[in-house]
Amino acid sequence: TYGSALGLVAAQIVDAAANDPEFADYFAPVVAEGTPAVDALKGSLTNFISDAYGCSVGTYTGPDMVTVHTSMGITQPEYDDFIAMIVAIMQADGVPDTDINYCFAPTLTDPGLVSTIVGH
Repeated sequence: TYGSALGLVAAQIVDAAANDPEFADYFAPVVAEGTPAVDALKGSLTNFISDAYGCSVGTYTGPDMVTVHTSMGITQPEYDDFIAMIVAIMQADGVPDTDINYCFAPTLTDPGLVSTIVGH
């Protein structure tokens, strides 16, 4: 249902996070590299999301989530706020709350995924 929109959503997530005071420092190194680096991050996030939700298999070829997030020290409250930002983006894009709660949320709140991002 949402496969064709993944690139748009991934781009919105990166743009929103890079401009949010809570997350901007995490994205600043990529932003400092310029548009090609930001576009590469958007593409990588698109591929990660696509694989995570079964729209594709093996499209994401980047590093694992622990490697990506090591030394960032992301806290659980920051992660929760990031997820809230993603939810707001999906709602603004017209994704029904039932799809957010029952399709998207389980993956984003899965302790296995969360543990690869929080606290490294």
